[in-house]
Amino acid sequence: MPDFSPESTKSLFTEKYKNDVLGNSYSEITQKLDSISPKIYGDYRKILVFGTVFETLAVQEQLANTPETLSQKGMRRLVEDLYQQSQLALGELTPISTPDFVSVIFDKNGELIVDQIVEMKTSGKALEVGIGKEQPKKSVETIERVVSLINSIIENKSVSHLSSKDKISNKKEEKRQVFLNKILKKIAELDINETITLSPSLEYVIILPQGENRDISDLKLHSKDGTAIEAKIINSQFSKKDIHHVIDHYAENDIE
Repeated sequence: MPDFSPESTKSLFTEKYKNDVLGNSYSEITQKLDSISPKIYGDYRKILVFGTVFETLAVQEQLANTPETLSQKGMRRLVEDLYQQSQLALGELTPISTPDFVSVIFDKNGELIVDQIVEMKTSGKALEVGIGKEQPKKSVETIERVVSLINSIIENKSVSHLSSKDKISNKKEEKRQVFLNKILKKIAELDINETITLSPSLEYVIILPQGENRDISDLKLHSKDGTAIEAKIINSQFSKKDIHHVIDHYAENDIE
């Protein structure tokens, strides 16, 4: 079996930074790779494993580069819980495009602000496909709707007024109410009384492996009120070769 211990990550790379990021990610990588069904095999499995490892490392990099307070961390996780379950929370029948990560900050007045929407793409080609499907635009729309939903819960201190967008089954509606009540409880635990906003200088950040790139000068994004959203590419410290090195170390038996 592969060695998944933190000790095994300390010398996988020559760069301490990469080993630290990997060490902080190993348990999540293990959990995610273990959850991939053995019925998925061949090239698609390899693509899925690669994407899973890269996205997990890239999120950890983002956290390492943007230190958070406990309040920020709690709020970010609340937003993430909602957008990852946005189809359920909003009561929609069709899947909703969701980003991989959001950054939540406090401004000088102590108000909570979402300042970054972050997507991880495994290659310039994957990014091109996502843009072709309008994923950036749809992800921005999802975050706007999620922030609106959270603010409605904060203001009303209730979820009973939140009706489903679509006509869903009674079973799904029960599940939705349970989920929304968990969000309501979490808001109370975090002692959030002020609504959150999207930053007027909101950024849409795309993270690609080191060495990958694409011209996105033609990608124009706007918030619902018409404010321009800057789109930019950031390269991970991990190259495709690095990702395959991690896969070989952790999951060699899992992708054959």
